[in-house]
Amino acid sequence: MSQPDFLYELFEDFMDDPANQDFSMDNGLVCRWMTGQAKISPKISAYYSKPSNQEKLAHTIHQNLLPLMSDCNMAIEDIYTLFIQDDSISDAKKKNLTPLYKPASSRLLFLAKLISFGMERQFIKRNTKNQKLLAGGALSPIVLDYIMDSEVPRPCRHFIGRDKELEELYTMLEENRHVFLCGIAGIGKSELAKAYAKHYKKHYTNILYVEYTGDLHQDITDMDFIDDPPEISEQERFQRHNRFLRSLKSDTLLIIDNFNVSATQDSFLSVVLKYRCQILFTTRSKLDEYCTLPLKEIEDMNALFQLTSVFYTSDCQLCNVPDRTAGT
Repeated sequence: MSQPDFLYELFEDFMDDPANQDFSMDNGLVCRWMTGQAKISPKISAYYSKPSNQEKLAHTIHQNLLPLMSDCNMAIEDIYTLFIQDDSISDAKKKNLTPLYKPASSRLLFLAKLISFGMERQFIKRNTKNQKLLAGGALSPIVLDYIMDSEVPRPCRHFIGRDKELEELYTMLEENRHVFLCGIAGIGKSELAKAYAKHYKKHYTNILYVEYTGDLHQDITDMDFIDDPPEISEQERFQRHNRFLRSLKSDTLLIIDNFNVSATQDSFLSVVLKYRCQILFTTRSKLDEYCTLPLKEIEDMNALFQLTSVFYTSDCQLCNVPDRTAGT
């Protein structure tokens, strides 16, 4: 449905109130509300600031919107997650609204009160550079503050000689979304992945890092989300994390380092490859059925000698000079 039609369905009680019979949903203004370029009408926010009208809103959502949704429970859970993770919302407000989310019977009232709260908040205009992406749902939420131990380690400070590979990797990720960076041990796969994250940091909303331990399912389960309840089971924890990762868009990069197994040795790979975010794997395995970037020796001899001079003194024996790798 169109944006005005959607708001008519959502705010049906407001529109049916005789006091608002002259109010109309101007298409241009509604578009600006949706893209965060204008604050929603004070008449609407004032109407739903009353608790009795918030109860009406909860009923309207149940009647008009839930039947249109393929997975309303997941939608409400995602909204709850955004609410909890928003550090601009006070702990007092979170403490006030969170109890309504716990019992299923009051979740729609929680949603109605949250919508009302959102309309009453201080308005901050959206960044116009991201307007089209935000309106189209193409941007991920900023998540690094809410997932512990997920930041990419810094590359070696002597990293050098891989400018061509960095550019090639960027192009491949843009075109294919999932790339396996492969090569022999010590060739510099992990360092290149770390350097890529540092070099292209401004191109992404989020960059997440996972050290592969031999089981992708378990690695996703073990990710440390701040809002994971302490009493949550392993299965519930995995479901929450997997659902969240599935929601991320192509403006997020997930690095899975040292994925040194074949596709058949970790059956969960096929699930991860369905994520919409960009994923960069580093691997020693031969995975020709996927998009791969084989990493070879450094071609620039000057860069190679510069790298060698950092770790070896001038009186070092020739036999001790390392291979042309970009490891450490």
